[in-house]
Amino acid sequence: MYCYKQEYIADVLGISQPEYSRLENGLRIARIDEFRKLAGIYKISPSMLMVSDSYAHIDFHQLKSDILEETSEILKQLTEENRLLRQDLQKSLENSQNLLESIQMLHSKGPFKPKKEGIPQKNTVGL
Repeated sequence: MYCYKQEYIADVLGISQPEYSRLENGLRIARIDEFRKLAGIYKISPSMLMVSDSYAHIDFHQLKSDILEETSEILKQLTEENRLLRQDLQKSLENSQNLLESIQMLHSKGPFKPKKEGIPQKNTVGL
């Protein structure tokens, strides 16, 4: 895919070719800024440079496609759940509004006065 010479990459990194060779062979640890520059050269994220050789066989383009497809499915599910939650919220709001209107109507009728049927009243006459 890319056929850069070590001299070119070393120059971009600001190090010598032998120093880059040691870096490439794992005899030297790369600095963060070098990871960023290398990622820029190869048009990948710096974290991709830190993947071990045991993952080198992975088709990252297919993996990216799979992740995008899965993310799209999750987004569809979340969108549907959001729609259902909005419906439930709308119903709750309507119920709350109806309840509030009922309370306001009862309040406008004045305080509640229970009927006094069957309750003996005090005789206050003649006291």
